[in-house]
Amino acid sequence: MIALLLAAERFMTRNALRGALPDLPNVTVQGEALDLDALRGSPFVLHFWAGWCPICKLENGAINRLAKDYPVVGVAMQ
Repeated sequence: MIALLLAAERFMTRNALRGALPDLPNVTVQGEALDLDALRGSPFVLHFWAGWCPICKLENGAINRLAKDYPVVGVAMQ
């Protein structure tokens, strides 16, 4: 059973990025500069979400709770 669960997890995350954070556009929706390098070395949440995504709507409460303890950088998708 454990091997099956590990194989399923490996399959579902096969395209997930690994390693260092890739370069992302460093501009907020207000057009202000965002320095992600200032966040390196300390924990922060990089949250990809979309308004049309039902999973994103469900996890919104958890992200809000995390934001009380850690910086959250949201990346909105269309």
